[in-house]
Amino acid sequence: MKLCLFQFYHQTVKKLKSSNPTKWWKEIKALGGLSSEQSSFCKLLSEENPDFTVLADSYNDFLVSLTAHFESLVSCQQVEEIEVPDDFLVNPGQVYSALQCIKTAKSPGPDDIPNKLLKIFVFELASVISDIYNASMLQGTFPSKLKRMFVVPIPKVSPPNTIEEDLRPISLTPQVAKIMEGFTLESLLLQIMDKLDSKQFGLPKKSTTQALVYLMHQIHSALDKGHCSARVFFADFKKGFDMIDHNVIITELEKHGVHPAIVRWTNSFLTDREQCVRMGNGKSS
Repeated sequence: MKLCLFQFYHQTVKKLKSSNPTKWWKEIKALGGLSSEQSSFCKLLSEENPDFTVLADSYNDFLVSLTAHFESLVSCQQVEEIEVPDDFLVNPGQVYSALQCIKTAKSPGPDDIPNKLLKIFVFELASVISDIYNASMLQGTFPSKLKRMFVVPIPKVSPPNTIEEDLRPISLTPQVAKIMEGFTLESLLLQIMDKLDSKQFGLPKKSTTQALVYLMHQIHSALDKGHCSARVFFADFKKGFDMIDHNVIITELEKHGVHPAIVRWTNSFLTDREQCVRMGNGKSS
């Protein structure tokens, strides 16, 4: 094995050092079994975090600590039966269309089901997934196996210096869970869309481009009147998405008059979730 690597380096890789340094460095890391992801995290290794498994555990503990002071969301235990409107349920045709739109190049979640496989067997799976979703909505219980996710940290800077400031967590969830989540989102938006601020651009069919156009229009309109200046204040909420209190979400849904079936399903979707951090060649416990 060592002889093969030695010959491959001298025959193919060595000449790249002067002609294509970037490709040479990638080949060196590949030969050494050190991926670019691993190398970017090497600076985070220390006496406290001697390997990637311990480092992954440390980052997982950090993520958990962000919301440790929140009261945990309790599973909804409603005794009375909730009548679920037919509009909240889906048919195999809707699932078929959703599966056809998934991107096969994206990484699978903890279920290890490749997106390409879901797309190849779309006809066979459409009715199965529609039955699972409809049962989930009628019973108000999101399947526990679909609540699992891998958290893959992405460096904000290269190389990252601290896990608290320089890493952005990206969650990989099962594709089937994303499809089910999308169906509920459609039903939810129909109930609350007319209650949201018209200047809210973080919605389907709206974009940051529209937000910037609106902002520039307001500035130019004011400046055209003359004898004035424009000042713009931008605020960024640190760990904005990571520190959302799930109890607040449920309360807001109830305040906006969202159907109890959607509230119950969302409550189940948010409770008892499991995550595993993948960093380099290590995984958290």
